[in-house]
Amino acid sequence: RTDVAALMRAATVVLLPSDREGLPGVVLEALAVGTPVVATDLPGTRYIAEQLPGITLVPADADPGHWAAAVRAATPPPTATDRAAAWQRFTESVFSVDRAAAELLTVYSGRR
Repeated sequence: RTDVAALMRAATVVLLPSDREGLPGVVLEALAVGTPVVATDLPGTRYIAEQLPGITLVPADADPGHWAAAVRAATPPPTATDRAAAWQRFTESVFSVDRAAAELLTVYSGRR
């Protein structure tokens, strides 16, 4: 879709209760526009949380009440200023297209 950023900005929170994920793009898309994320504590989501703020990790065996509390804590929706700051952080993070491409070139060139 070409309107993912608009959809993510329209969301109050993104909920990802997956029990298997690699590096979930939906989490990166949400954080890039400043939408908070509540996700299962998995290696990929934990790695993202170490790099960017805005993600609340919930244990995989948590009960529904724990999930509901995490969603309530992730609201109210971010302000325009919050979203602008989130975009700035994202563009400076390891997840930006420029940084990711440079890293891949380094790996493929054998300089790492």
